Amino acid sequence: MNVLLFKQMLNRDRKFYGNLVALGVVQATNFIIPLLTFPYLIRTIGLEKFGVVSYGLSVMTYLNVIVDFGFIVSATRSVTLVKNDSQRLSDLYSSVTWTKLFLFILSTIIILLLTVFSDRFNKDQPLYFFSTIFVLGIAMMPTWLYQGMEQMRHITYINFATKIILIGALFTAVTKEEDYIYVIGIYGVANLITGLYGNWQAIRLYQIRLFFPKLSQIKQQLSQGLNIFITNLVIVLLNSSNLLILAFFVNDKALGSYGLSEKIVIALWQVLTVFSQAIYPVLCRLAQNSHEQLKQFIARTFLPFALGIFIVCLVIYIKAEYIVRFLTGHIDPEAVRVLKIMIWVPFAVCLNIPAYQTQLAYSVTGTNTKLYAIAAVINLALCSFLSYTWGAIGAAIAMICAQLIVTIGLYVITEYNFKQYSVLR
Repeated sequence: MNVLLFKQMLNRDRKFYGNLVALGVVQATNFIIPLLTFPYLIRTIGLEKFGVVSYGLSVMTYLNVIVDFGFIVSATRSVTLVKNDSQRLSDLYSSVTWTKLFLFILSTIIILLLTVFSDRFNKDQPLYFFSTIFVLGIAMMPTWLYQGMEQMRHITYINFATKIILIGALFTAVTKEEDYIYVIGIYGVANLITGLYGNWQAIRLYQIRLFFPKLSQIKQQLSQGLNIFITNLVIVLLNSSNLLILAFFVNDKALGSYGLSEKIVIALWQVLTVFSQAIYPVLCRLAQNSHEQLKQFIARTFLPFALGIFIVCLVIYIKAEYIVRFLTGHIDPEAVRVLKIMIWVPFAVCLNIPAYQTQLAYSVTGTNTKLYAIAAVINLALCSFLSYTWGAIGAAIAMICAQLIVTIGLYVITEYNFKQYSVLR
């Protein structure tokens, strides 16, 4: 490789790696904060109430999908196309922002209805009342805009600062078991501050204006995000329903044991999100130029990343007992067994990144919804049966089986339905 070509490669990837570092800092805080706060929360509110909070956070996952409505993909793609036109960028920014706020109102109504008509939600009504702040924080986050502009650094520092404030708020406001009702709301305040700052920065940096859009513009955004929304909803059914299903068969304490292991896995899963979010705009750009360039970029970046994820999973598997003891202050044999099974879920998911991100870049993900739906149905049935039989261990086994089905299926679809976009040949 000559010097000129090497320099061109470095220049081409510089923005990607800068964006990757910024996203990494954002998600690193999301990875580290739980490790710092979970031990305190579990020892303060107890494993039983921690199970209640974990259940509530699982519900928030569904509401987040409603509020986001696929904009993290559809709007990001749109930004990459209009980033140099301030008027069109303003139109896009306004229509997406207002649409997300309308969806937040819908989510709030859903929460209120659940607390009125469901006994499980009614008994923890204050927890879900404060959780509306969490959903509002997600609605206000303009992550999609900064991803499309490939300038995530602009909200990296404020995200880090608010997470530090979050730690202080948790240690101050949550001092006894009854304070569990504030936990989700405190997480929401951190997101809300980051979101408000991110919007202010966007308006200042990109000379965009926020105005009330036409109804047709809102409909257009919903239409563009619909397929991704349906896919994301099915994915949430696949990835986040096991805790909800398990709640039918075990008590809150056992739910807490499972929730602890799940949170550790989710923390590592966020590293995958960092990588996926960082490469997506680059893949969209390369897909317009050359598929061969896209494959070369994946080979350069994904293989080292996948090896790193495997090593991390292996270390956590070996040290599972120590990790659980560190987080809870005691040995929970069930949590250790669950963690040793579930820790391989992130690696299974990591393996599907090239196939899935390539499909996203070429906008050929429509077929995937059927795959996710099939995997979700299998997971719901398998999780119900195994949770009834083996409790939390069964739910963990169901999760990893479902993720393996998805990973294999994504490559089958890419390699046989879209041969021109193959990432293996």
